[in-house]
Amino acid sequence: MSTIDTLSLINQLRDYEPNLVKKIFDYVFVPCSEGTHKYIRVLPNSDNTHLNDESFKHNQKLVIAIIDNSVTSIGNDAFHGCIYLTDVFIPNSVTDLGIYTFFLCAHLSSITLSNSITNIDSSTFSCCYSLKSITLPKSVTKVGHYAFRSCTNLQSVKILGPVKSIGNWALPSRGGSRSSNRGCLLYTSPS
Repeated sequence: MSTIDTLSLINQLRDYEPNLVKKIFDYVFVPCSEGTHKYIRVLPNSDNTHLNDESFKHNQKLVIAIIDNSVTSIGNDAFHGCIYLTDVFIPNSVTDLGIYTFFLCAHLSSITLSNSITNIDSSTFSCCYSLKSITLPKSVTKVGHYAFRSCTNLQSVKILGPVKSIGNWALPSRGGSRSSNRGCLLYTSPS
């Protein structure tokens, strides 16, 4: 799907409420063995603004996820192993991402992060092999251990704010037996 097609789809989804998902509960899409979910708008259940742990873990049909702006936090492993997930849009209402949130989302190539996230936790984006670049908003102050480990095509991480801590092996290593990556460039804002 091209960027233009993706943006068109996003604009269409924002104009109406799709009936793909009404409520999110623990393990609601684990496993997903019937139906085709090309895209999904993620809504929390009515009395909760937290997307629960493992909500979409290993969903093999999910391609695009647009998180509703009523969601404030995304649980551990929420999208872990969604290997065909290519695009994720996280609104500014989200302040917290759990560990391994997007671990092994092998085709994830585009992610729009919330301007409210303060912490990129341990292994949040590990093994996102298709991710080429990411911009961390000004709100991010910590990047956890292994946050982008084994993101073999990651070429740049742009940091817009004053990150105080970057964990061990947070970025892809130079060379290595399983990686064609020669390292990634780290851009920081002057401040």
